[in-house]
Amino acid sequence: MMRVFKNRRRRILAALNLLVALGIFSASQFALAQSQRDKAVIDNFIARQMRRESATEYKEARSIVRGDLNNDGDKDVVVLYTLENLGGTNQYVQYVAVFINRRRRLLYVTHQLVGGKNRRAIDSVSIKERKINMQTEEYLPTDASCCPSKKGKVSFMLSRGKLKEV
Repeated sequence: MMRVFKNRRRRILAALNLLVALGIFSASQFALAQSQRDKAVIDNFIARQMRRESATEYKEARSIVRGDLNNDGDKDVVVLYTLENLGGTNQYVQYVAVFINRRRRLLYVTHQLVGGKNRRAIDSVSIKERKINMQTEEYLPTDASCCPSKKGKVSFMLSRGKLKEV
């Protein structure tokens, strides 16, 4: 009986080793763990920002994009997020936060106010050639504070740990 158990155990271990060697088992589990860890880093950062500003996040508007910002070959993360009800008002603001990928861990670098009510609305964000590109709607003098109408673009680059408009 003990011999059968040892043989079964050897076969199971051999199969697991094969899966690990092929990268099937560990890669999917690793990707899931990294994804959950990345989400926790982003969620914790935004939660601290909400407390500082006495605001809530409009989560449905959150946008996360990946691309290389510092030319190291790793995909960094840019998060566009919206905080509303600032101090109990109906004001909202939009920020981008930058997280650099270091050894498969996200490290916060900086964040910047990029839009909001009576400023401009950020419709989308992307990363291309180390630039953070945003499609915007700007306010014309005749626009109501709810509704900017002029299409625009704005781009930023990460330079010495800060975002600079280019």
